Formats: sequence, C-alpha cells, structure tokens
Amino acid sequence: MAQVAVYEKAQPIVYFQSQDGVLHKENALHQAVEMLKQGKIVAIKGVGGYHLAVDARNEAAVSRLRHRKHRYGKPLAVMMPNTEEVKKYCELSAQEREILKSQHAPIVLLKQKKGGAPLAYSLTKGLDTIGVMLPYTFLHKRLIEMVGFPLVMTSGNISHEPLCITEEEAYARLKDVADGFIHHDRPIINRRDDSVCFFAAGDMRMIRRSRGFCDHPILMKNSSKAVLACGAFYKNTFCLLEGNTAYLSHHIGDLDSTLTFNYYKKEIQKYMEKHHVNPSCVVRDLHPAYLSSLYADELDLPTLKVQHHHAHVAAVMAEYGLTEKVLGIAYDGTGLGSDGNIWGGEFLLADMKGFERLAHLKYVPLPGGDTAIKHPFRCAVGFIYPNTHRFSKFIHRLDSNQVKIILKQIEAKVNSPLISSMGRLFDAVASIIDIKDTVDYEGQAAMELESIILPTEDYYGYRIVKEGSKFCIDVNRLLEELYRDYVGGIPKGIISGKFHNTVIKFTVEMAKKIRDLRKVSKVVLSGGCFQNRYLLEGLYRELQGEGFKVYIPSKIPINDGGISLGQAAIACAYFS
Repeated sequence: MAQVAVYEKAQPIVYFQSQDGVLHKENALHQAVEMLKQGKIVAIKGVGGYHLAVDARNEAAVSRLRHRKHRYGKPLAVMMPNTEEVKKYCELSAQEREILKSQHAPIVLLKQKKGGAPLAYSLTKGLDTIGVMLPYTFLHKRLIEMVGFPLVMTSGNISHEPLCITEEEAYARLKDVADGFIHHDRPIINRRDDSVCFFAAGDMRMIRRSRGFCDHPILMKNSSKAVLACGAFYKNTFCLLEGNTAYLSHHIGDLDSTLTFNYYKKEIQKYMEKHHVNPSCVVRDLHPAYLSSLYADELDLPTLKVQHHHAHVAAVMAEYGLTEKVLGIAYDGTGLGSDGNIWGGEFLLADMKGFERLAHLKYVPLPGGDTAIKHPFRCAVGFIYPNTHRFSKFIHRLDSNQVKIILKQIEAKVNSPLISSMGRLFDAVASIIDIKDTVDYEGQAAMELESIILPTEDYYGYRIVKEGSKFCIDVNRLLEELYRDYVGGIPKGIISGKFHNTVIKFTVEMAKKIRDLRKVSKVVLSGGCFQNRYLLEGLYRELQGEGFKVYIPSKIPINDGGISLGQAAIACAYFS
C-alpha cells in the first residue's frame, strides 16, 4: 500500500491505486476520471468513510455495482455538481435547495422530474424519488467537475457492514468490488455515513442522522443522572444522557451482522470516553432478543425496559420539550407490545412516565413472523384470513401448496403472531394489487406503492369498532373494496391513492374521537411509515385543519433511529 510522506494543509494529497500501480496528484485524478468514463467502479476516500462511485447514467455499470456490493434493491444516492444540474433530473423547491447547499451537505430525497434527463433505471428501480447530494470535499468537487456527469456515491462497504475508513481496510474489503481506489492523506477519525433527509410538512425530516448532524447534542427539558439508551435493532442509534444533555449517536445500522454489532459496542465505549459519561443505569427495548437488549442485559446496571412505540412518541416529545400528555400516533413495521403481540398501528395517550393504548389497527395473524417482512404476500394472506375465498384471483396467483401451508400455519397458530402493524398493511396492499410479493429490503413494497399514486380524492370504507376499553380500526372492508377495484381494472395508481387517502381519513377520525373523550389536542407523529411523504403531508394538513397541534420529528430520525432518544427521555423521567 502506497504511503505519502508530504502533507499540504491547503489541499489533501491525492493518490490512485489499482492493479496497474499507483499514481499521484493530477495523474491520480485523471486516471480515476478515465475509469469512471469507462463505466468502472472507483472507491473514493471521503471524510466519514469511503464511497463507491460509478457513472449514474450507465445502466450496466450501476447493475454491476449492485451485484458486487450485494445491494440488490435499496436505492442508490447520486452526487451532482450543483443545483442547476440537479434541476435537470429532479423537482427542486427553494427549501430543498437550501438543505442541499447547507453546511451539513446531506443526501436529500427529491422527486424525479418527469421527462427529465435520464439516469440508470437500477438507481431506484422505478421509484419516483432519488437521493441527491452535492460535493462537500475537495476531492468530490474535482472529480465531479472533471467527469461532467452525475456519479453514484454510495457507502464504501459490503451491504450490512460498517464503512471502510482506512486504505488497508478499503483494499481488504472492497478489492472485489472496486476497479480502483482514490485516496487522500487525511486520516478519517470518525466513521460516518452520509445523512439522509427529505422536506415535508413544512420542515426537514431526518431518515438517517449521521455526518453533519450527529455532533450536535440535544438539550433536554429536565436533568438526569447518567443513562445509556441502547436503541432498537434496525436503523440503530444509541444515546448517552447526563444532566440535560443527550448525545444521540450517529447512524449505526441494522444489528444483524457481527461486524456491525461489534462496531456498535466499540462506538458506545468511544462515546462514553469522549463525553465523559459513566452510565449508572441502562434502558433498552421491551424485545428480549434484540442484540441491543442483550447488550444492555450484560452491563450489570439497573435496567429499564421501554415499549418500542412509547419510545417513538417520547423521542418527539423530547425534541420539542413537551411534558404534558399527548396523543402519540406511531405507525411502523413491528415493535413488541406490552401485551406480547406485535404492534405498529398505535394511538397512545402518553407522557414521559407512561402511556395508555387507546386504539390500534385490528389484530391479524402474521404467518411466518419475521419471514413475512421479506414476503409481503404472507402479510396479505394474514390480513384477508379467514376470507381468502373473496380474493380468489390473488390467491390463485400464488403457489397453491405454499398457500395451503400458510393457512394451516395460521389455523394452528404456529409462528403466526398477532400484529396491529401499519407497515405490514402497506405490504399486504402492495401484494394484493400485484406490485410486490417479495422484497429485497424492508419498506420496498410500501415505497413502490407510494411511487405510483395518481391524483384522486376518493377513499375506501373501513370500520372503527370498540373492543373493551379500546378502539380498533377494522380494514376488512377497505381490502375488499380495493381488491374489487383491482379485479375491475381500475389503474393501480388510483387504487394506491384511494388507499393512502383512507389511511389519512381513518387516522384523523380516530384522533378526533380520542380528543372528544380525553381532551387532548397535541398530536405526535412518529414511526417509519411517516417516511411516506404523501401520508405525512396529508395527515399534517388534515389534522391541522381539525384544530390539532401537530409535532413531527425534525432534528432526529422519524424512524427507529430516534428510538434511543425516546428511551433516554423516559429513563430521565423514571429515575428522577
């Protein structure tokens, strides 16, 4: 591995490495540019880790990158030289332009322009949005100027692994991915992904909080002794809290890889040393099998277990300094409920010390449990059971033997937990109307469903029923009417629009019922389903129109990346 002895303060020294040898400075840049023009993959050292770059217009090159990186479905981000270039490909509002050009330089999700300049289909595989960022280092700026076209700029790792940050690490782990490596002589101190956000409902909304944002602590309204909050399993962050200062970590990722879990543990130690915090208690998710929960249990500290959706709501309350009871609406994929079932479509009357579950989606079985997350057709069968005979065209499209096994599984209650999940409802709808039966990543079916929405003011039927002291939202009628539209040849985009409108309508109706009964007018929205811009903006507009004060996270991720802050805030109230 080549070493550069000379150090220049004004600009980093650049050198290029491939199987043909090592080039320096301008020769290095020219070689990298030439390879990019040829459709080759180049690993580029940044400030928080390496990127993998390729011509964003070249379908064969983008597909090859996906294959080598083992990233088969998730969208890829693109770097463009300036906002004028961005406008050739995307719709760009004044607010989105401001976020793109900010010192934080995040990836911003933008609507692709219809009839705009072409990019490779494999970047997003048909989604109507694309993640765009501007160059934020000397090396990025020089390369993007010299190539003259947009570059894929995705994380320099194999999927589900931490970013590479040293030359040795990059070459060892990416030698079978990249055709060449362009380095500089500045060391990367902190491993950081690019932050990801979008603009909706009047403000910036975080999807991934990392480079550019994660060094800013969040000030809490109340003071606390030292707490470690271990976060969720997917899209993990952790949080250290002492006094009234919360240090919410950068994006760690999904804790389903040994490398990522080891990285998670090392980063916790690193943060404790950096911020001089020695936790006297630890807080974790209610789910006992999350690796973050298992880590918490090993620490031999007083431990508080916090329900997943309560943490979602508390995180937003902490961001806005809310202390009174609020109506928390938490829509996501899965989270273990306090009754042992899987929640995800929840209406909670909550403060920092506790919550009361007032309403939820009606329970349905989820055949296969976590397996169904990757196979939305399983979600669909669970939602239409026991009325599968009314969905014959859908059922006949599936493998008959597999359907028989699934139905027997449900009837025998074998690995078919009860769920109230909004995320799984989106999956079920996407499968019923033949958009996606199997996915490469969680949320793909819902994202594709949102992407095809056509304008309509129509909606489907539903029922809100009282079950004991709680309300349940019954979507059987919704699914039957939606299926009839599908069989009748109604365009899928209209069906998707009507479905989204229905979710907005029953959410607002449920909120109004709760306000009438419990006199609460402050609403918190949180959970991964609110990454759906149509849903978020529609709910924000309709709830405000009904006189609610609506709070949506802006400084913290709207998905599970904000869970650890909520856990810490609840611990602060519990241990005070």
